[in-house]
Amino acid sequence: MLCPVIIIMKGYFFIAILVGVFLVACKGNKNNLYVIFDKVDGITEGSKVLVNGFEAGSVKSLDLVNRKIIAKLDLNPSLSVPAGSKIFIQSTVLGYAAVYIEMAESKVYLAKGDTITGIFEKAGILDNLVSDSATKTKILKSLDKIMEAADSIRLNFKDSGKIKILNTH
Repeated sequence: MLCPVIIIMKGYFFIAILVGVFLVACKGNKNNLYVIFDKVDGITEGSKVLVNGFEAGSVKSLDLVNRKIIAKLDLNPSLSVPAGSKIFIQSTVLGYAAVYIEMAESKVYLAKGDTITGIFEKAGILDNLVSDSATKTKILKSLDKIMEAADSIRLNFKDSGKIKILNTH
C-alpha cells in the first residue's frame, strides 16, 4: 500500500515543478521597456503607447528616481523596438497625452527590459489642428501679418489721440 502513495506523491511533486517552470517562463515573456523622462505631464498608469497611430501597449508604472521619472512600458509581445528609436510624450493643450514610439531604421533591436531616455514634447495649438508643416507655415505667416496690421492700427489710433490704448507689453 505504501508504494502507490509514493508514486502519487511523486506525480504531484512533478506537476508542481511543471507549474512553477511554466509560471516563471510566462513571467519572463513580458515585453517591458523602461524610459527615463524629465517630465510626464498628462501621462498616468494605463496611458496608451502608440506606434504609427496603432496602440502597441500601455504605461505600466511611473516612478520618481533622482528627479527623473521612469516609465515602465508594457508593450505587445510581438513588438520589437529598433535601437535608435525615439520615444516621446506628446501632450495636447487639452491635457491628453500619450507615449509615441518613432521606429528607427535599424536591424538591431532593444532587448526586453532595456532602459532608454525619452523626450517630452508639448504640442502647440496648431499641432493639434494641422499636421501638414507647409500649411502650418502659411498659417503662421498669415498670423504674423495680422499681428503687424493690428499693431499698426493700434499705433495709428494712439498717435491720433482719438483713443488711448494702454500698452501692456
